[in-house]
Amino acid sequence: MLLKAILCFIGCRKVNGYAPEYVIMGKEYVDTICVGLGYFSNKIGYQSDVYAKNEETIKYLVGDVSGNSQKFIDKYNANAQIVSGRIARIKTFISTLCKVKSKNVELYCSGRMAIYYAVVAKLFRRNLIVILRGQEFSQGKLQLYLIKQVLKLADLVIAKEYNLMEDARKCNLDDKLCFVHNAIPYHNQNLLSYDEKDIDIIFMNSPRKKRHVLFLLEVFKRLLYEMPTLKITLAGFGILNEKKILIEPAYQEEVLEKIRELGLEDKITILGFVPNGEELLRRSKIFVFPAEIVFCNYALLESMSYGCVPVVADGEGADMVVNQNINGMICCRDIELFKESILQCLDRQRWDCLSPKAVETILKRFSIDEWYDKIRKAKSSIL
Repeated sequence: MLLKAILCFIGCRKVNGYAPEYVIMGKEYVDTICVGLGYFSNKIGYQSDVYAKNEETIKYLVGDVSGNSQKFIDKYNANAQIVSGRIARIKTFISTLCKVKSKNVELYCSGRMAIYYAVVAKLFRRNLIVILRGQEFSQGKLQLYLIKQVLKLADLVIAKEYNLMEDARKCNLDDKLCFVHNAIPYHNQNLLSYDEKDIDIIFMNSPRKKRHVLFLLEVFKRLLYEMPTLKITLAGFGILNEKKILIEPAYQEEVLEKIRELGLEDKITILGFVPNGEELLRRSKIFVFPAEIVFCNYALLESMSYGCVPVVADGEGADMVVNQNINGMICCRDIELFKESILQCLDRQRWDCLSPKAVETILKRFSIDEWYDKIRKAKSSIL
């Protein structure tokens, strides 16, 4: 009844009596309506650009928990609308489905809103494409149950990490499940040389327990003892932003407290969510990532595209991105060994060999154009 009331309010009427089909009141047409994103960012902009390049249209309904969504929407000239509040999001989604003719709904499956988006999409008889990003199967029992219901409704499920494929297979998705990893555009602008880069080491990700930032602080302490002039930046602390991206806030607080405890607050630069992340990566020599899941982390790929040399833990998929002593270093989470790996990569001669190979890796293996081709083939085989 609530759905009927909202549909009447926004000017749609049912046709054919029983079937949930609606007369399109507006004239706009897009191939896909995308929902479920908490904010618009560079990585969504990359996808928006490649869709436009291939003359496939997509409209985004996004939140703005970062406070920077409009900046990135403008940057990529994306067809996107910022909507705040749960009720407003569902109402806007229904209104858009009525006013905009489309074939697909692309749903980023995060939070309890996902089940509402999924049900509405199927009521409007749209193809439902569900995107799994990383946290979906690590929630509580209720959230896990709701996610499984969303997956049952989906026409196509795309997992972006191998561990998600393993969990998704347990949901009996048969042939509608496929794997398409993250990808980025190749940056053809002039890259900075070793001497032009003024940040020696950068970690740029939301700090999470499985990314072992506390371990990294111990590494930094030893590095700074040996090389006190090192310039080190940690970016991604959402709790420092006025509009917060609250991912594991308790852990972020623990990391900040550890920084104070180790006396590092005046020796390393701590930043929140950064809208100029690409510029920071461009200015950095080494990208560190001691995480349990390494494969296709966006910031890792972006850093390599700017010539950063990656030093990563031997987590899941590390060797599928980083080739030991060719484009970077893989090391177990041992403080001394990790420190030595970073020092080796900071050596000017070694860095000059590894950095071009890091860039080449992105160009040859993680291109956004290849990503689009995989998405297109997945859609054509299922939908």
